Amino acid sequence: MDKIIKSLKRNRKIVLLVVAILLLLMIFKTAIGGVEKKKDAAKAKTDISDILKKKETKVIFVGSSDTKKCKKCKEVKDYLSKQGIEYIDYDVENYSESEYKKMLESIEINPSDFGYPGVIYIRDGRLYSNVINIHDIKSVETFIKDYELKSKK
Repeated sequence: MDKIIKSLKRNRKIVLLVVAILLLLMIFKTAIGGVEKKKDAAKAKTDISDILKKKETKVIFVGSSDTKKCKKCKEVKDYLSKQGIEYIDYDVENYSESEYKKMLESIEINPSDFGYPGVIYIRDGRLYSNVINIHDIKSVETFIKDYELKSKK
């Protein structure tokens, strides 16, 4: 009987150790995931400033992954993807308010005028056109057609 009790105590310690290791691995994985999201956000920041510096032509989708803040964002993003539009996804949730405003000002958009979801067309490193405060897909459809964005990469 004593051997069984000792065996259970020893096995209990091993099980607790394994559970603790698994918890630590989950915490580590979550922390790494957060770092990767920050890297992606930093990449988007760099891409926008690089577009301007390199005088590139790009489409930028500005929206929020928070569906409470932006009810149409997912619908507009899905539509852009279905249309084959290559765009940079600028999720405002990944930026501070000052970073967001600075980005808009860098492309000569007054932050108080801008509402997301929005699609911004940068041509030769400068704001060429945009559609903001999107309420229906028809306005995005017209924007894509008017500026022939399906052929822009």
